[in-house]
Parts: sequence; C-alpha cells; structure tokens
Amino acid sequence: MDALTSDDLLFAHDRRLNTSLSLAGLVVLVYDYFLTLEMEVKYTWARGNNKRGSAWFFFLRYFAFAGNIALAFMEFGDFKPEVRCICKHLKSAVGLLIVVQEFVIGCTLILRVYAMYSFNKHILWLLVVAAAVTVGLGAWSVVPAGPTPIIPISLPGCQILHSTAQSIRMAAAWEAELACNVLILGLTMYRAWQQTRDGLLPDGSLWTIMMRDGAMYFAVICLVNLANILMFYLGDVNMNASLAWFTAMISVVMITRLTLNLRAVASVDIVSDGDAPPHTALGTLRFATSTAGAQEESRW
Repeated sequence: MDALTSDDLLFAHDRRLNTSLSLAGLVVLVYDYFLTLEMEVKYTWARGNNKRGSAWFFFLRYFAFAGNIALAFMEFGDFKPEVRCICKHLKSAVGLLIVVQEFVIGCTLILRVYAMYSFNKHILWLLVVAAAVTVGLGAWSVVPAGPTPIIPISLPGCQILHSTAQSIRMAAAWEAELACNVLILGLTMYRAWQQTRDGLLPDGSLWTIMMRDGAMYFAVICLVNLANILMFYLGDVNMNASLAWFTAMISVVMITRLTLNLRAVASVDIVSDGDAPPHTALGTLRFATSTAGAQEESRW
C-alpha cells in the first residue's frame, strides 16, 4: 500500500468537514420537522378552507424532506466499487434539488410580500423579474464547466468536487439568490415601518412586527447564504461547495417555520377579532381592503 501524501490527508480532512456540514444541515432539517409537526397538524392539516396554501406548504416541506433524505443515503452510503458509477449523477441531483428548493422558497416569499403590499402589481413584477434572473443563473450553474478535479484517494460515500469555473457559476447563482433575499427583507422592513408610521399598528412595536412578518427569518437566510458565497470564493476544490447543501436545508427550515408561525398568529387574530370591524389579515399586518382581496390572500 502506498504511503499517504499530504494532499491525501488534506483531502480526507476536508471531506470529513464537508460531510459534517451536510450532516448538520440534515439533522437540523429532521429535528425541526418533528419539532414543528404538532403545529403543522394544528394549523395546516385542519385548514380545509386553505387548500392551495396547504398544498404549496406540503410540497415545499415534504419535497425537501424526502429529497434530502434520499440524497443523504447517497452522500453517506458506503457503495461498492462496481456501483460507484451512480456517484457521478449525485452531483447533478444535488444541484437540481437545490435549484428546485430555492425556486419554491422564492415563490413563497414573493407571495408573502405581494400580500403584504395589498397585491400591488408593481411589487409583483419587481419580484418576478428578480426571481427569473435567479432561476436562470441557478439552471446555468448546474451545467458542468471546467475540468473535473481528480479525487486523490477513495473514501466511503460519494465525493463531489467542483472545478473553479463551476464554483464561480454556483457563486453567481447564490449571489442572485442573496440579492432576492435582501430585496424581500428590505420590502418587509419597509412595510412594517410604513404601517407603524401611519398608526395602523398601534398595539405593536416595530421590532415585534418585523419579527412576526419574517424579517428575522429572512435575515438568517441571508447570513447563511453570505457565508456560502464566501466559501465558493475562498474555499479550495474540496470545500468550495461545502455550505451549498447546508444553506438550502436551513432555508427550508426557516421558511416552513415562518409559514407555520404566521398561520398560528393568524389563527389567534381570527379568534380574537371576531367582533372587530372587517379587515384583511395579511399575516399580522392588517389593511382595510375589500372582502374579495381578503379571501384571495387567505387561500395562501
């Protein structure tokens, strides 16, 4: 047996760190699923009048859950040499899963902000254009680019390495995703400030309203995504994509929690405001709008 070189040891170390980051994201995803299952049953399964919103939530939650569990078996499985050929497909599968997850998450955020701005078409088109650019870059990033890095030693599981050219493409896609998240965060904070300034929400502080309407969730997604982008530029071929899968899973956790928390707050508001004048309850931001608009938003 040949002696291991310093490059072999470095690859093994980076591989272990890469696997640990992927496992951490998976553990958070699974743990949060069981932690919020009771809320899901209470506020989603029993909401028979919100079929479209529930279907969208189920697709996001369970597509991400099942997809990440399936890829985890490929990532951490100890395959025999004769079936290692499936590993070359894992790279594309992970990329495709991340693109679809981020697309669904982006649509969820767009619908949320669109409702917050009372279905303003200008806001919708702004967000749709930003999302279209992000999806295009995401699809472009999955296309192979540059020579495939050589794996120095064989380790359990599938080793997925990205060339420098590929990592730059992926970084560009995540940068567009970050720009969309920052845009949504800014629109959310501005709307909360606007409603507080106009005295439409006298019973809540600005910070409370910002938290309730997802600003903190968006901020967490932005920070994790920023770390992911920096890793693409600063990491070597062994580590450049180490945070991509982790970021995608954390994003799913944040959005599902946001959806469930907003439904919980909306449920409380509906019960407590039964004798109040008619308003449109957009999550926790309340606007004096038509009944038709309220019914349309409530479906999501």
